[in-house]
Amino acid sequence: MLVTVQLVIAVAILIVASQLFVTALDRTASALQIPAMVLALVIVPVATELPETLNSVLWVRTNDDMLAFGNVAGSATFQSCVLASIGVVFTTWHLGSAGVISVTLTLLTAAFLLALLWSGRARGSLLMIAIAPWAVYVVAQIATGGRLAL
Repeated sequence: MLVTVQLVIAVAILIVASQLFVTALDRTASALQIPAMVLALVIVPVATELPETLNSVLWVRTNDDMLAFGNVAGSATFQSCVLASIGVVFTTWHLGSAGVISVTLTLLTAAFLLALLWSGRARGSLLMIAIAPWAVYVVAQIATGGRLAL
């Protein structure tokens, strides 16, 4: 019973905190005069994956590599599939050109990373290349004031 109560409280806090985060993101985007999607593409991955990355670093330090990899892969899969599909189904979400560019870059980066894994060449220096499309996209969005279009 205690675990159930804790779970319900945790989910309620998560819902309230998520709403506060989205509201703050929307207000910040308005204040910076950039589209909320552009700001979300920069801030949300850091805010959601940073705790997972820290856990993984700690697990790697204790030689629990598989646990570290599973943690990051599982959380990324959950966030990109489950949460995104909930957002698409239950909101009036419109992807727009910024979203199409982001999705395209994400798929290309995923293909690159998958090719590295399949070839057995997944080393730190090559994995760091995967940040390049995201960095270029963010810089381009900032430079164009969020008006980067197809």
